[in-house]
Amino acid sequence: NSRHAWSVSNPPQPRDCMLSAWSSWSKCDPCQKKRYRFACLEQPSQFGGDPCDYSDKETEDCDTNNPCRNKVRCEGFMCAVTGRCIARRLLCNGDDDCGDLSDEKNCKKVFKKCDQKMEQYWGIENLAKGLNIFTNNLEGLVLDHRYYAGGCSPHYIVDTRFRKPYNVESYTPETTGKYEFTITEYDSYSNYESSVLKAKAVQSSFSFGIKIEGVFELGYNSNDNRFKKFIQRMKRFSSTSSKFIHARSELTVAIYKLKPRALMLHYEFLQRLRQLPSEYSYGEYRELYRDYGTHYITEATVGGIYEYTLVVNSNELQKAGYSLSDVQKCAQRGFNIGGNIYGVYVNLGISEAGCKSLLKEIGDSTSKKTYVEDFIVLVHGGASEHVTTLAYRDLPTAALMQDWGNAVQYNPEIIQLKV
Repeated sequence: NSRHAWSVSNPPQPRDCMLSAWSSWSKCDPCQKKRYRFACLEQPSQFGGDPCDYSDKETEDCDTNNPCRNKVRCEGFMCAVTGRCIARRLLCNGDDDCGDLSDEKNCKKVFKKCDQKMEQYWGIENLAKGLNIFTNNLEGLVLDHRYYAGGCSPHYIVDTRFRKPYNVESYTPETTGKYEFTITEYDSYSNYESSVLKAKAVQSSFSFGIKIEGVFELGYNSNDNRFKKFIQRMKRFSSTSSKFIHARSELTVAIYKLKPRALMLHYEFLQRLRQLPSEYSYGEYRELYRDYGTHYITEATVGGIYEYTLVVNSNELQKAGYSLSDVQKCAQRGFNIGGNIYGVYVNLGISEAGCKSLLKEIGDSTSKKTYVEDFIVLVHGGASEHVTTLAYRDLPTAALMQDWGNAVQYNPEIIQLKV
C-alpha cells in the first residue's frame, strides 16, 4: 500500500461512506415468515465525510407453504417471555431461573434454596460477554452468569462468601505478580513501537476458518479512550531521537474456567438466535456478530496491568553525562518498594542529587523539562478515581501500588483469555 503525505495547505477531500447495491432477497423463512437482504460497506467515511447512518440490512414479511422444522420441544417448564426451558424442580425456589420471573409466579409457597446472602464473583459479568476478535471489543452478554440451576454451595474467598454460577467450572483466587515491575530500555521509537505498541494493537490476523489456539492477551480496543490518548501522546515522539523506558506490573486476581458443555445462554442472546433465519443470511448473521461478538470466553485470567513510559531527551542526557541506564536505576530507586523489582542495582553509579534532578521532572507539568520529555501511564483494571488521579501524576510508590492492588481486587479486568 502506498502512503500519502498530506500538506496543511492541501488537506485531503472528505470521503463519504458508501454502501453497495442491495443483495437479492433471500427465500421466505418458514419459521420467521420473513425474507432478508443486505448491503456491504464499499468505502468507510474518511476525512470528515458523511457517515453511513442508515441500515445496511432490510427485512420484510412474507408467506410460504414450507413447514417450520425448528420448533423447540421442552419437557420441563417453558418460560413465558424468554422461551428458556428449565427443570420443574426450579419452580418457586426464590431464584429468577427463567430471566423473566415466570418460574416464580402463582406459587402457593416459595421453597428458598438460598437463604444466606452471597456475592457475585469479581468481574464475572464481563466474562459472560461475547468477544469480537477483529476489534478486541467485549460485546453483549452471551452466557447467563446469574443462573445457578438451584445450586447454593458457598465458595469462600478469604472472608467473602460467593455463589458459583451454573456455567462456571472454577474461579480460583490468585495473588501472583504482586507489585513487581519489569523495566525495559528502548534506544529508539521504532524499537519501542515494535515491542510495546504493536503488542497492544488489535489482533487483525484472525479470520473465520482459522482455529485460535492457546491463551492470548486481551489488549485495548481501538475505541478505548485510555488507549487512544496513550497512542496520541506516544506518536508525538515518532520522528525524534528520544529514548524510552517502559515499566510494567501485572497483578492476577483470579483464574476463571467455563464448563465445557451444557451452558445456559443469556436469554436475550437466545432470543436473537431463535430469530435467525433457518438458512444462512449474511446480513442477519453479521448483525449478530456486531452485537454479540464472534467468540465466547472459555478460560481467562482477571486482574490488572499497570504500566508507564518515560520519554527521555537523549541529547540533554548525554550533555549532562547521564545514560539511559542511569534513568532506569533512578526510576527503580524512586519506586522504593524493596526487593521485588527485577535488576535493582545496589550501587546506582549516579549521585542522589542527580537522581532527584531527573525524577523531579516526572509529573511536573509547570516547569521546563530538560531530561524527561513525557511521562505516560496506562492502567488496566482497578477503576478508581483516587488511584487514577495519583497514577497519572507521578512515578508509582509502594502506597499507590497497594491502593491500586486493592482496587483491582474488586474491579478486575480480563488480562488474558482463551476462546
